[in-house]
Amino acid sequence: MFRAAAMTIPSLGADGLLPPGRYSATMAEIERAFVSGRSPERQVLWDRFTQYTRTWEAIERETGTDGRILLGYWIGGSFISAEPKPTDVDCSPILHTARLEGLRTKQAYGRAKRLIQDRDSVKRHFSVEVFPMRWCPVKSGLSIGSCSEAERHYLGVRGGLDTWWQRNRPPGVNRAPELPSHQPERGYVEVIL
Repeated sequence: MFRAAAMTIPSLGADGLLPPGRYSATMAEIERAFVSGRSPERQVLWDRFTQYTRTWEAIERETGTDGRILLGYWIGGSFISAEPKPTDVDCSPILHTARLEGLRTKQAYGRAKRLIQDRDSVKRHFSVEVFPMRWCPVKSGLSIGSCSEAERHYLGVRGGLDTWWQRNRPPGVNRAPELPSHQPERGYVEVIL
Protein backbone atom coordinates (compact mmCIF):
# COMPACT_ATOMS: atom_id res chain seq x y z
CA MET A 1 0.00 0.00 0.00
CA PHE A 2 2.79 2.43 0.92
CA ARG A 3 6.39 2.50 -0.25
CA ALA A 4 8.77 0.45 1.86
CA ALA A 5 11.93 1.95 3.31
CA ALA A 6 14.53 1.17 5.93
CA MET A 7 13.21 1.58 9.47
CA THR A 8 14.09 4.98 10.93
CA ILE A 9 11.79 4.84 13.94
CA PRO A 10 13.79 3.93 17.06
CA SER A 11 12.70 1.29 19.53
CA LEU A 12 10.35 2.33 22.29
CA GLY A 13 11.89 2.94 25.71
CA ALA A 14 11.07 0.99 28.86
CA ASP A 15 8.28 3.54 29.46
CA GLY A 16 6.62 2.53 26.16
CA LEU A 17 7.43 5.87 24.48
CA LEU A 18 9.71 6.92 21.66
CA PRO A 19 12.84 8.73 22.83
CA PRO A 20 12.34 12.53 22.63
CA GLY A 21 12.59 13.99 19.15
CA ARG A 22 10.89 14.08 15.76
CA TYR A 23 11.50 11.04 13.56
CA SER A 24 10.92 11.14 9.82
CA ALA A 25 9.15 8.03 8.60
CA THR A 26 7.07 6.64 5.79
CA MET A 27 3.53 5.42 6.18
CA ALA A 28 4.85 1.87 5.72
CA GLU A 29 7.32 2.34 8.59
CA ILE A 30 4.61 3.67 10.89
CA GLU A 31 2.35 0.79 9.98
CA ARG A 32 5.12 -1.75 10.72
CA ALA A 33 6.10 -0.11 14.00
CA PHE A 34 2.68 0.71 15.46
CA VAL A 35 0.01 -1.35 13.67
CA SER A 36 1.15 -4.69 12.20
CA GLY A 37 0.82 -7.58 14.63
CA ARG A 38 -0.59 -5.38 17.36
CA SER A 39 -4.14 -4.89 18.63
CA PRO A 40 -7.22 -4.94 16.35
CA GLU A 41 -8.05 -1.47 17.72
CA ARG A 42 -4.82 -0.13 16.25
CA GLN A 43 -5.67 -1.58 12.83
CA VAL A 44 -9.09 0.09 12.89
CA LEU A 45 -7.52 3.43 13.86
CA TRP A 46 -4.90 3.08 11.13
CA ASP A 47 -7.53 2.31 8.50
CA ARG A 48 -9.52 5.38 9.54
CA PHE A 49 -6.38 7.55 9.57
CA THR A 50 -5.47 6.46 6.04
CA GLN A 51 -9.05 7.27 5.02
CA TYR A 52 -8.44 10.79 6.40
CA THR A 53 -5.28 11.18 4.30
CA ARG A 54 -7.05 9.81 1.20
CA THR A 55 -9.79 12.41 1.70
CA TRP A 56 -7.12 15.12 1.39
CA GLU A 57 -5.78 13.46 -1.75
CA ALA A 58 -9.30 13.40 -3.23
CA ILE A 59 -9.75 17.12 -2.55
CA GLU A 60 -6.42 17.85 -4.25
CA ARG A 61 -7.38 15.77 -7.31
CA GLU A 62 -10.87 17.25 -7.48
CA THR A 63 -9.69 20.84 -7.32
CA GLY A 64 -6.64 20.42 -9.54
CA THR A 65 -4.44 22.45 -7.20
CA ASP A 66 -0.95 23.22 -8.45
CA GLY A 67 0.89 21.14 -5.87
CA ARG A 68 -0.13 19.49 -2.62
CA ILE A 69 -2.27 21.13 0.04
CA LEU A 70 -1.45 18.46 2.62
CA LEU A 71 2.36 18.54 2.76
CA GLY A 72 2.70 15.96 5.51
CA TYR A 73 1.78 15.39 9.13
CA TRP A 74 3.14 14.85 12.58
CA ILE A 75 1.67 11.91 14.50
CA GLY A 76 2.02 11.70 18.27
CA GLY A 77 0.15 10.80 21.41
CA SER A 78 -0.82 7.34 22.54
CA PHE A 79 -0.88 5.93 19.00
CA ILE A 80 2.90 6.43 18.87
CA SER A 81 3.51 4.40 22.02
CA ALA A 82 3.13 0.91 23.44
CA GLU A 83 -0.48 1.65 24.48
CA PRO A 84 -2.37 -1.46 23.27
CA LYS A 85 -5.72 0.28 22.76
CA PRO A 86 -5.32 3.96 21.87
CA THR A 87 -8.62 5.75 21.25
CA ASP A 88 -7.52 7.95 18.34
CA VAL A 89 -4.62 9.11 16.18
CA ASP A 90 -3.33 12.53 17.27
CA CYS A 91 -2.19 14.33 14.16
CA SER A 92 -0.90 17.70 13.03
CA PRO A 93 -1.62 17.98 9.32
CA ILE A 94 0.92 20.32 7.70
CA LEU A 95 -1.01 22.45 5.22
CA HIS A 96 0.24 24.72 2.45
CA THR A 97 -1.56 27.92 3.49
CA ALA A 98 -1.63 29.65 0.09
CA ARG A 99 -2.94 26.54 -1.71
CA LEU A 100 -5.58 25.96 0.95
CA GLU A 101 -6.73 29.58 0.76
CA GLY A 102 -6.69 29.29 -3.04
CA LEU A 103 -9.60 26.87 -2.74
CA ARG A 104 -11.90 29.59 -1.38
CA THR A 105 -13.81 29.87 -4.66
CA LYS A 106 -14.19 26.11 -5.00
CA GLN A 107 -16.80 23.86 -3.45
CA ALA A 108 -14.08 21.68 -1.91
CA TYR A 109 -12.96 24.55 0.32
CA GLY A 110 -15.67 23.76 2.88
CA ARG A 111 -14.70 20.08 2.92
CA ALA A 112 -11.03 20.97 3.38
CA LYS A 113 -11.81 23.40 6.21
CA ARG A 114 -13.94 20.77 7.98
CA LEU A 115 -10.95 18.38 7.93
CA ILE A 116 -9.02 20.80 10.14
CA GLN A 117 -11.57 22.96 11.95
CA ASP A 118 -14.40 20.62 12.94
CA ARG A 119 -12.35 18.57 15.41
CA ASP A 120 -15.28 16.69 16.95
CA SER A 121 -16.62 15.63 13.55
CA VAL A 122 -13.16 14.59 12.32
CA LYS A 123 -12.65 12.56 15.47
CA ARG A 124 -16.05 10.84 15.12
CA HIS A 125 -15.65 10.12 11.42
CA PHE A 126 -11.92 9.31 11.16
CA SER A 127 -10.78 8.73 14.78
CA VAL A 128 -8.23 11.47 14.16
CA GLU A 129 -7.74 14.36 16.55
CA VAL A 130 -6.33 17.23 14.51
CA PHE A 131 -3.94 19.96 15.59
CA PRO A 132 -3.33 21.72 12.24
CA MET A 133 -0.19 23.55 11.23
CA ARG A 134 -0.48 26.01 8.35
CA TRP A 135 2.85 26.14 6.54
CA CYS A 136 4.21 29.17 4.71
CA PRO A 137 7.69 29.83 3.34
CA VAL A 138 9.92 31.70 5.77
CA LYS A 139 12.99 33.54 4.50
CA SER A 140 14.82 33.21 7.82
CA GLY A 141 13.57 31.90 11.13
CA LEU A 142 16.61 33.45 12.80
CA SER A 143 15.45 37.02 12.31
CA ILE A 144 11.89 36.97 13.67
CA GLY A 145 11.65 40.77 13.69
CA SER A 146 11.83 40.87 9.90
CA CYS A 147 9.21 38.13 9.45
CA SER A 148 5.69 38.88 8.30
CA GLU A 149 2.79 38.24 10.67
CA ALA A 150 1.97 35.03 8.78
CA GLU A 151 5.57 33.83 9.08
CA ARG A 152 5.69 34.57 12.81
CA HIS A 153 2.38 32.77 13.30
CA TYR A 154 3.65 29.69 11.45
CA LEU A 155 6.92 29.62 13.41
CA GLY A 156 5.02 29.99 16.70
CA VAL A 157 2.57 27.20 15.90
CA ARG A 158 5.33 24.92 14.62
CA GLY A 159 7.41 25.44 17.78
CA GLY A 160 4.35 25.07 19.99
CA LEU A 161 3.31 21.80 18.36
CA ASP A 162 6.85 20.43 18.51
CA THR A 163 6.87 21.14 22.25
CA TRP A 164 3.34 19.72 22.66
CA TRP A 165 4.05 16.37 20.96
CA GLN A 166 7.11 15.82 23.15
CA ARG A 167 5.28 16.35 26.43
CA ASN A 168 3.67 13.57 28.41
CA ARG A 169 0.62 13.38 30.64
CA PRO A 170 1.07 12.96 34.36
CA PRO A 171 0.81 9.25 35.26
CA GLY A 172 -2.71 8.01 35.94
CA VAL A 173 -4.33 11.28 34.93
CA ASN A 174 -6.43 11.68 31.80
CA ARG A 175 -5.81 15.33 31.00
CA ALA A 176 -3.57 17.32 28.74
CA PRO A 177 0.10 17.70 29.66
CA GLU A 178 0.82 20.82 31.67
CA LEU A 179 3.63 22.39 33.64
CA PRO A 180 5.85 21.15 35.21
CA SER A 181 5.81 18.71 32.24
CA HIS A 182 7.89 21.04 30.12
CA GLN A 183 10.91 18.90 29.30
CA PRO A 184 10.78 16.67 26.20
CA GLU A 185 9.75 13.23 27.43
CA ARG A 186 8.58 11.45 24.29
CA GLY A 187 9.04 11.45 20.54
CA TYR A 188 6.69 11.65 17.59
CA VAL A 189 6.86 10.84 13.89
CA GLU A 190 6.76 13.04 10.81
CA VAL A 191 5.63 12.01 7.33
CA ILE A 192 6.52 14.36 4.50
CA LEU A 193 4.54 13.73 1.33
